[in-house]
Amino acid sequence: FDLDTATDNEIAISSPGGATDLNFGSLHMITTGTISGMVAVTEATEERVLTTKEVSGGVVEVSAAVEVRVPDVCDTASGASVMITQKDDSETIEIAVTDTSDHLWLDGTDLGANYEIDSPGDAEQSNFIVLVCTEANNWKSFGRSGTWVTGGAAN
Repeated sequence: FDLDTATDNEIAISSPGGATDLNFGSLHMITTGTISGMVAVTEATEERVLTTKEVSGGVVEVSAAVEVRVPDVCDTASGASVMITQKDDSETIEIAVTDTSDHLWLDGTDLGANYEIDSPGDAEQSNFIVLVCTEANNWKSFGRSGTWVTGGAAN
């Protein structure tokens, strides 16, 4: 579509095929107005690799004692981010990387390549951690609740 010839200060984007995602690729958007949307919330009930969509500002509620892995999307300072939270009581969550050269950071400390972070696994449903890819191969923790610790080398 052509943004220069849009009328009525409005552009309608629709999909007769039912598409639900619009990917702007490397296009940077700047506005003096407002862009709004909802945060995608998903649930992890078994060991798995999180999706690119989930680490694009999403929230993942973990409802079982499992390991979740951040995907291999941190080759540059991509800004990928995810909040991982304990949904129910007493699940110990293990967070690991998919790319074994990626690093997880906890409390400003680089844990090293292919290390994991573990949740406290206590009866507090408010335990969460936010991870952000701020530079190539580095997922840094920005905010958390509960006593998250290094789980050592990922299994």
